[in-house]
Amino acid sequence: MKTRVQQSKIQLSYWLLFFTMNLVAQMTNEGQFTVLPDTPVSILSDFQNTNSGSVVQNGEVYFHKNYNNEGEYTYDSAFTKGTSHFIGSSNQQILSSSMSVFYNVLFNNPTSNHAFNLIGELYIENESNFNLGIIESRTLTTDRFIFGADAKHINTSNNSFVDGSVEKLGNSNFNFPIGANNYYRRLSISNPENTDDLFLSEYFNETSNTQYPHNQKEEIIELIDNQEYWILTRKNGDSNVFVTLTWNENTTSNQILTGDLNELHIVRWDINEQKWIDEGGVVNEQNKQVTTIASLDNYGIFTLARVKQPVVADCLTIYNYITPNSDGLNDVLKVECVENYPNNSMEIFNRWGNQVYYSENYNNLTNVFKGFSDGRATIKRSDLLPTGTYFYIFKFVDSNSQNTTKTGWVYLH
Repeated sequence: MKTRVQQSKIQLSYWLLFFTMNLVAQMTNEGQFTVLPDTPVSILSDFQNTNSGSVVQNGEVYFHKNYNNEGEYTYDSAFTKGTSHFIGSSNQQILSSSMSVFYNVLFNNPTSNHAFNLIGELYIENESNFNLGIIESRTLTTDRFIFGADAKHINTSNNSFVDGSVEKLGNSNFNFPIGANNYYRRLSISNPENTDDLFLSEYFNETSNTQYPHNQKEEIIELIDNQEYWILTRKNGDSNVFVTLTWNENTTSNQILTGDLNELHIVRWDINEQKWIDEGGVVNEQNKQVTTIASLDNYGIFTLARVKQPVVADCLTIYNYITPNSDGLNDVLKVECVENYPNNSMEIFNRWGNQVYYSENYNNLTNVFKGFSDGRATIKRSDLLPTGTYFYIFKFVDSNSQNTTKTGWVYLH
């Protein structure tokens, strides 16, 4: 074992006794504790890093019991980064009155309900592996589970997620690994524009009607999900993002899932108007998700709802399949009867909410989407976009002189 202890008040004989015989109830660090790359260290009892202690973790540390950090817990970026493993067989407390900075972290605890209780601040620099065990993080308002700019999570499921709030720093798209009552119920955001943007999200498997009355809503909203809602707040920065919510037959109200699923929209409680506002929605039935039709400029409480669909002329059809190979078939995004609605605009976004195409007076001829990038977020305007699903927002003035919006998806191959 290559564990190194520097400037520590803990005697070497204590370390040898602990690691070989496990005769003490708690391991306490009051000085410098460095774990070298590729070095495995198993801590079989409770671990406490005091306010004078400093842990530099670049190896593989296995916590079998409770974790309490009052000092510094971090890694040295000059070396190979390590993983901190929480692998207990009973409930583990993760207390961190001083922020713990993990490069990689693994959660693997078979304890039912909440395997882990997070109290304090935990920061993930690279990867969080939610292998097994739900992390409860609702004890204090100061509890923080933070993902850094390049951080991600893997293996998230109903068996392992964060039951509480999660924060994401940076300008990358992100699926928040949140849920409640043994259900992983993610909320996703598209790419913010700035590296210092910070978003927070939390999921509640309960009705929002108690605090945010469902009878106070825009007229277009017919029925609001009365079994679940999400919080999304922008804690820092000024970027706006697209939001995606999912539905699950075990948590989502059956009332809003009955009928045409294309009538599902995302709605937001507007704190100033004191009512629910329709944020629109593009439905992906295969993935059971709904995405706002535009980036948001207000945040707060979100959930799904069934809305009234606008009456659109029968002949206005947008075909949702493009194969831009110049064979004369499906080479462009065709809008049938577009000539009847010349006052229009077409916006197309990729799945991360980046605009890849915009045109006014779309006409199937000179102003037409051929599968090439033409948006503000593209690098080269002449690039053929990759195969995949894209979302469109088609706005037009109908025969009754009413502003109307039609949304949907298109597959580019």
